[in-house]
Amino acid sequence: MSEAWTEALERLSGGHFLEELDRALSEVAEVVVDVGTRGTVTASFALTALEGQGQPGVVIATTIRQGMPAPPARSTVYYAHEGRLQTADPRQMRLPFRAVYAAEEIIRKTEEP
Repeated sequence: MSEAWTEALERLSGGHFLEELDRALSEVAEVVVDVGTRGTVTASFALTALEGQGQPGVVIATTIRQGMPAPPARSTVYYAHEGRLQTADPRQMRLPFRAVYAAEEIIRKTEEP
């Protein structure tokens, strides 16, 4: 890459292009790490010739697009039974759960051999 183009990249968008590109890459990379799927950053350059001047002048407009990965969809398991959705499997027996509290004193002490 010629030095002239590296200098041009530093001056694009009023000198903010590389900062904007760095920010876009950092933001997408952070989401990619959190979500675990692919993201994209696209930098576009639109070049337009200066009209009526007869010289090789061009105007360069930049665009940076971020393609953030979508987080995985959250899901919940339901059971369809008798026309209704239920969170518990209707084929399984419901057990009577109750709280069990620890005894306040030792009921039986075992002797060590």
